[in-house]
Amino acid sequence: MNRELEVLKREINEIRSKLNKVSLVLLDKDEKDIRDIIELSKKMDILITKYTILDQKP
Repeated sequence: MNRELEVLKREINEIRSKLNKVSLVLLDKDEKDIRDIIELSKKMDILITKYTILDQKP
């Protein structure tokens, strides 16, 4: 696996970890936490798309 894919994979895993932590905090339903989840989810979608495109290149 090339370097760029490794970096994307690490970023995806970091965001996934943050999303899991923030979702546990959501029991308090803080507005800032909800905004954080939305932003992290958007970033995650972008990273997964990049990863998928790069992973399909020969």
